[in-house]
Amino acid sequence: MRNVNKVLSLVCVVVLLIGAYKISNYDCTDLYAKNAVVIELDRNSDLVKIQDSQGFVWEFFGCEDWEIDDNCACIMDTQGTSEIFDDVILKVTYQG
Repeated sequence: MRNVNKVLSLVCVVVLLIGAYKISNYDCTDLYAKNAVVIELDRNSDLVKIQDSQGFVWEFFGCEDWEIDDNCACIMDTQGTSEIFDDVILKVTYQG
């Protein structure tokens, strides 16, 4: 039983080290914040459409708690390009 505990402890340490390595090597220079307003909900497709202050429309899945005119904050990823048309939403948070 003692050897099993040692092996489990070693596995946990290795997993933590790998996770820390991946997080420390994540390139955050391609991330930016964006505010938007919910303009449309398609509950059949579970799709939320939002519009930013420049008039661009973005979409994400997960209608359950959203309503028209809700404000949200998004973390966006440029995917390493200068054009915004291939940017993706990584996370959306309700803002009121």
